[in-house]
Formats: sequence, C-alpha cells, structure tokens
Amino acid sequence: KKNKNSESLIERWKHNDMSNLLELHNKSPIWNEETQSYVLNFHGRVTQASVKNFQVVHDNDQEYVCMQFGRVSDGKFY
Repeated sequence: KKNKNSESLIERWKHNDMSNLLELHNKSPIWNEETQSYVLNFHGRVTQASVKNFQVVHDNDQEYVCMQFGRVSDGKFY
C-alpha cells in the first residue's frame, strides 16, 4: 500500500480522502430578469460582464467568497 504522504491530490480525491484538504467550487450565478442574464455580485469590484468572471466558494458557506476574478476593463481582469 502507498504511503499516504506520497499519494497525489487526484488519487486522494478519487478515494474520497479529503483529510487536510479543502474542496472549493465556482459559485453559481443567479438569473437576473432585468438584464436577462446570469450574474454574480462582485460588490462593485468588477465593472464589466464577461464569461470569464468567476467566484470561488466552499459548499458550507456560499456567501463567503474565497477568491474572485472579474473583468474591470477591456483586457484587464482582477
């Protein structure tokens, strides 16, 4: 049997061994009737729509954004 420390992250994930790991996911956007589009709330930090905009959250608290990436101007993302 392999030493637990030598297993890759992928192998550990496949075997559902999440000890000392945190699994994060992209936050699902909400449909906005007014704009007829899916939106994420960046609280003013992102100023332009883009399919590349995303937010990363943990399943236990979908409101706490761990990381976000969004367009602020042509070709510029934060």
